[in-house]
Amino acid sequence: MIRNIIRTGFLNLMRDRGALVLTFVLPIAFFSIFAGVFGSQQRAGTAKVKLAVVDEDNSDTSKRLVASLRSESGLQLVPRPPDKGQPEGTPEIPWDAKTAEAFVRAGKVPVAVVIPKGFELKPIQFGPHNDVPELLLLKDSSDPVAPQIVMGLVQKNVMVSMQDVMADQGSKYFEQFTGGLTATQKGNLQSKLDELHRRQNQPKPSDGTKTNSADTLILFNTRDILGENKAGALVSFYAAGIGVMFLLFSATRAGGSILDEVDSGTLDRLLSSRLTMSTLLLGKVAFLSLLGLMELTVMFLWAAAVFKVELFTHLPGFFVMATVTAVAASCFGLVL
Repeated sequence: MIRNIIRTGFLNLMRDRGALVLTFVLPIAFFSIFAGVFGSQQRAGTAKVKLAVVDEDNSDTSKRLVASLRSESGLQLVPRPPDKGQPEGTPEIPWDAKTAEAFVRAGKVPVAVVIPKGFELKPIQFGPHNDVPELLLLKDSSDPVAPQIVMGLVQKNVMVSMQDVMADQGSKYFEQFTGGLTATQKGNLQSKLDELHRRQNQPKPSDGTKTNSADTLILFNTRDILGENKAGALVSFYAAGIGVMFLLFSATRAGGSILDEVDSGTLDRLLSSRLTMSTLLLGKVAFLSLLGLMELTVMFLWAAAVFKVELFTHLPGFFVMATVTAVAASCFGLVL
C-alpha cells in the first residue's frame, strides 16, 4: 500500500507541470542567480576599486604618493583615455580635475582624488591645522563603500611610503609646540632625519607588514558629484533597490494567478472563448506593469514627502526607469 501511495504521488506530480517547475526548476533558477552573483566574487576575491588620480602639485612628494597608490593591491589606477583624434602610441596624458569629474559623473570610475598644489609643502597634519591643503575626493553616491576604502588606503600609503615626510613635518610641529630646540638637539634630529631619508629612498622588499592608519593625517574635501545638488542621494539609492525587490515579490505573486486559474478551471473557460493565450499573457503583462509602476510611484512620492528625495526635478528619468523595470519584473514573474 505504501508503495502504491508513493507511485500515485509521483504520477500526480508528473501530470502537474506547474508543480514540477516549482519543485525543480525554480530552486535551481534562484540558486544559479545567487551563485552567479556571490560565487564569482568569492572566486575572484575582493574587487579592486577603480580610481583616477589628478596630480596638480606635480612634486616629488605627490609623485611618490601616486606611485605608492599605483602599487596598492586594493586599488586600480585608471589611466586617462586618449582624446579623440589622438594617434596611437602617444604618451599618456595626465588627468585633470575636469576630466576626472566627468568620468565619475559618467559612472566609469566611482572615485577620483585630486592632489592640490602646495601638497609638498604641508602634505600631512598633526592636530587641527587649517593651513594644510585638502585632497579633493570626487565620489559617486551610488557606491558608498568605495570612497571609504580610498580614504583609508590613501592614509595607509602616506604612512608607508612617506615616512621621512611624516618625520620632517612632525619635527616642525614639535619645535613649534615646544618653543624651539637647542642647536645640539636640532643637529641630532637632523642627522636622524637624513638617515631616514636615505632609508626611505632605498628599495625595500615587501614583507606583508600591515600598518594602521590614523584618521587625521590627510585632510579630505569630499564632493558627491551626482548628489551635490540634491538632497537624500543615498536615500534615493535605497528606495530604488528596495522598490525593485518588492516589485519582484508583487509580480511573482500576481503571476501565480495563472496557476490558480488552471486549478479552478477558469483558464479553460477563458481559452474556450475568442481569447488566445498570447492575448491573455499580454494583458497580464500590461496589468502587472501598471501595478508595478503605481507601486514605485507611491513609494517615491512617500520618499519625496518624508525623506526629501528630489523626485519632481527628475520625473522623465524616473518614469522611463520605472516603466522598464516594472515591465521586466512583470515578465519575470509570469515566467516563474
